[in-house]
Amino acid sequence: MNRYACLWIAIFTLLCISCGGKKPSVEKTPMKSDIRLDESDNEYSSMAATYPDGNVEMGPVNNTAGVYCRADSVIAGFLFRYVGNKLLSLFPTTTDSLQHSFAHRFEVVRPGYYSVWMSGGDIATEWTATPNTAFGRVYFPRTATSRLYMEQLPVTGCRHGVTIQAESDTVLTGYCTVDTDTTYFAVFLSDRADTMLQRESGIVLGFDTTRPHLSKDGIGIKIGCSSVGMREAQHAIYEETATAGWHFKRAADEAARAWTAYHSLNASE
Repeated sequence: MNRYACLWIAIFTLLCISCGGKKPSVEKTPMKSDIRLDESDNEYSSMAATYPDGNVEMGPVNNTAGVYCRADSVIAGFLFRYVGNKLLSLFPTTTDSLQHSFAHRFEVVRPGYYSVWMSGGDIATEWTATPNTAFGRVYFPRTATSRLYMEQLPVTGCRHGVTIQAESDTVLTGYCTVDTDTTYFAVFLSDRADTMLQRESGIVLGFDTTRPHLSKDGIGIKIGCSSVGMREAQHAIYEETATAGWHFKRAADEAARAWTAYHSLNASE
């Protein structure tokens, strides 16, 4: 076999390798490294991003009842809790389906951090937390039909249910009153929503993620809460994520350091 034939065989082989099999479009995001499920300590085996002695949790659920079961292979939303109360469910999608399949090998769970790639929609999301804020990023494939469902959840004892409304194309606010206690929350987006559809159950945000920076860097989401007022809910976001800004990794690293310090303190007592 002459050297020209060998060269063509080599080129053909490289083309086959590069074209064979579709890879997740988010494969190169920070969350795709070190994939594992950390269940070494029951305190951290919860599938939610939390902060030591914090008030918020953000994690996946498999059904509309707001429950996560390890035996399931679908995700139906990401549930935001404040002092144990279920307030909001967020669900990113590019189809008409309201659940996406996933595999546990594409989940990462560790203190202060949760991430997953959902093969059903080719969507990845990662979450971390501060004491009163959930901070996440959603990585959509490059499509003009990316949507984020933000659903109000019925809260036991809540007089009027959870209300949510758009203040602008990057800010949403809402509240829930149980007996005489009101919980206020604010949602900040790193990029403007191209469309907003108000529904009885919440809001559907539409994004044109063919824009290169959205498909590469994802859409940042911050949810802040307060039992004092809306201004305090927004202030929690400003104050607790000021250092990180929209740099998700900085916030996740801070949550990891806080959990390490908390764990070390408890171990020394």
